[in-house]
Amino acid sequence: MSNPSPKKTDPPTAAEVDELGQLQAWLARNKTKIDREEELRKRFAEAYEDEDPEHTFEVDGTRTERQFVALIGPRGNRREIVDVPGVFRRLGKTLFFAICTLPLGKLDALMDASKQKGLVVNERTGPRSVKVIVKPEKE
Repeated sequence: MSNPSPKKTDPPTAAEVDELGQLQAWLARNKTKIDREEELRKRFAEAYEDEDPEHTFEVDGTRTERQFVALIGPRGNRREIVDVPGVFRRLGKTLFFAICTLPLGKLDALMDASKQKGLVVNERTGPRSVKVIVKPEKE
């Protein structure tokens, strides 16, 4: 039997469990509004997809009790390697392979799982799920 890893933080307190449960209940009750907000944000950004990437756009809402203005900001910067062999040459083989990663989905598409034996490991090292439920009534 292996020894468990030392704890990085203290276990949750009862108050924190209650707080998370209340937050999750609120999120569940407001899921449609949260989804709609995300849908509108995405639509607003997509409306300016082909416009000047440096420009910020303003769209006025209608006058009601409060005036809203949507600000659609400039596009964010994205970096990507465009010359992988060039990076390999400049870093050298040892350093390149020490830092290089390959998306497993891409590998799965190119190589059958049976051929990956000894090359790929699958371990329970990912994040844990956390779910808070309402405690059943005691009888």
